Amino acid sequence: MNPSDQLRIVLIGRTGNGKSATGNTLLLSRNAFHSLQSARSVTTDCVAHTVQRTDDSGRAKSILVVDTPGFFDTDTNITNEIVERKIDSQIFEMTSPGVHAFLIVLRIGRFSPEERNTVDFIRTIFGPNAANYSIIVFTHEDQLEGQPLDDFIASSSALQELVNICGNRKFAINNRLLGEPSERKTQHLLGMIQRMAAEAEAIRQNQVIDVRTETQTREISRTVTPIKSTERERKHGPKGWISIDGSGYDYYEVQVGSSTTIKWRAEQREVKTFQSGRQEFGDWRGIREWKTPG
Repeated sequence: MNPSDQLRIVLIGRTGNGKSATGNTLLLSRNAFHSLQSARSVTTDCVAHTVQRTDDSGRAKSILVVDTPGFFDTDTNITNEIVERKIDSQIFEMTSPGVHAFLIVLRIGRFSPEERNTVDFIRTIFGPNAANYSIIVFTHEDQLEGQPLDDFIASSSALQELVNICGNRKFAINNRLLGEPSERKTQHLLGMIQRMAAEAEAIRQNQVIDVRTETQTREISRTVTPIKSTERERKHGPKGWISIDGSGYDYYEVQVGSSTTIKWRAEQREVKTFQSGRQEFGDWRGIREWKTPG
């Protein structure tokens, strides 16, 4: 599958905010992630699931969703440092070649002082530009009771600041929605993610200050092939034409030299350096093979 046909999404949030339920309801449309209404983290490791969906333009998309352990969990011995190490050690392989969106899951009516540091938490693991790829997702939308989401956000300066850092990208859901209303919400969120990913990619490309190509070669095989010349000579003896096989010809071989054949493959990757100092390494790809005579 073309990488452009896949969206890779990471769920981040405090224990009990409905992070896993959000992945199940909005993105996967099934109970792929273990979800409970609990103050204790249900997800203890990064877990990835993939689903095939069609976006609002009718194009097929593979959606990879990664659920992460909940942080700020006061009910267990799983500290933020442990959560950070788990995410750092597991998620990069799961989301290769990169994350399109971080969904920071918050709960309506429950915004703790610790959650103000959510973006810093993400930046520590994923780099300083992670907020450019982040969307704030509010669960339990029904608890707004008709209040506009913007008004709810504006009622807390800390919450407003967090939303602003994430480019004012926010989304509210009710995980109990089913059927067509849930599907409309899903398509709206996927549209937000696709637009954000496209905008971030355009910005990222404009920030490239250096592109270089790295090349490596490795030996595939080595063979030594003797080169022989087959000679055919008709011999004349005292009794006329003679040969040991009665054909009148004497066959023999003469070695006239040897050649060493070495087969190599050249592999290249593109390395981009950005204004931030971050480097992006492309995959090694075999592009050429040749033989070198000895």
